[in-house]
Amino acid sequence: MEELLSRMSVRKKIMVLISGVFIIVMLALGIVLDRVITNNALDSFHEEANLQAAQVDNTMNMLLTTLRDGLVNMANDPVMKAGGNITVYKDGEAGADGMIAMDPQAKGGFELAAYKIFERFGKANQSSVSVVSYGTPDGGFLQYPTVKRKKGYDSTTRDWYKESMADTNAVRITKPFKTSKGTPTVGIFAVVKSDSGTPLGVLGFNIDLPVVTDMIGKIKVGETGYIMVLDSDNVIIADPKHPDADFKKLSEAELGELSTLDLGTAKEELPVVELDGTKRYVSVYDSQTTGYKYVTLVDKSQLMASVNHMRMVLLVVFIIAMAMIALATFSIASMIAKPLKRLERSAGKIAEGDLRDSEQVVESDDEIGSLSASFHKM
Repeated sequence: MEELLSRMSVRKKIMVLISGVFIIVMLALGIVLDRVITNNALDSFHEEANLQAAQVDNTMNMLLTTLRDGLVNMANDPVMKAGGNITVYKDGEAGADGMIAMDPQAKGGFELAAYKIFERFGKANQSSVSVVSYGTPDGGFLQYPTVKRKKGYDSTTRDWYKESMADTNAVRITKPFKTSKGTPTVGIFAVVKSDSGTPLGVLGFNIDLPVVTDMIGKIKVGETGYIMVLDSDNVIIADPKHPDADFKKLSEAELGELSTLDLGTAKEELPVVELDGTKRYVSVYDSQTTGYKYVTLVDKSQLMASVNHMRMVLLVVFIIAMAMIALATFSIASMIAKPLKRLERSAGKIAEGDLRDSEQVVESDDEIGSLSASFHKM
């Protein structure tokens, strides 16, 4: 480097050194600014994703709380607390298809009165509740809307019944399960008790996952982003982009790199996964209220669009600044080099024995002017 500079003129040395320092400073500044802009964009996305997920969770919590309160009120209805007989499907006369009809109107009594309560609630909450059901210790079963039951059906053998009876004071919100018809569902269950505290049966609501998926599917994050909902065991409750993945564990859902992602690390970081052939940023919000996990995914290209725009702005600023510094450097170098060049020519004449040039070469108040005055006196 020193050898290369030694071969250059003063003007070139000044231009190279100043321009070099400027380029290094600008590159360092550009790298820092790029990192700051990128981090700000990612932080903004993470904050927005968490805020939106919190709003979704609040909506989910309000939905579940409202239905939970409705279930408790229904369980405390005087008709339910009084109890009575409902149709038992373990035995009885079945049709040619092996099914036994559910007909509260024909049964009358407690079954009809309970069914009318279920019907009123079901119609009032038809956008969220798909089934209102009730199972009794003798295996009896009643639901709104009515549906035929296969002979031999025993409500007491179902998980929702057994788990509810294991803790008669709890109101349970279940993990996703499949109904006897194969529909992925989340249930809310409570035990109905008599005035004396005797368990009379298990009352519950079914919220089919397509209902939740429809609600989640209406939420948009930018142009391409969307939200998935998982339970505490990473079972997918709602995925508006991949409905076939509902009710599957994330690791078994075959969702590209997302299925192998450690969601625990994604709570603090913003990992990038490839899904459906597209790179996507992932943000995870873990609710302490409902226990659900909200996974927000957005295309990397969408998130980085503003960053790339700022990068182009910085590049244009860099080019303009480079042109201006080059012009300023050339002017400064010329101001220094030209007087020195004239002194060089005068010294050359003296070296050749020509002492006739007595005019001061440079007249200025700086160091070069002083050098020229001293040279003239010589």
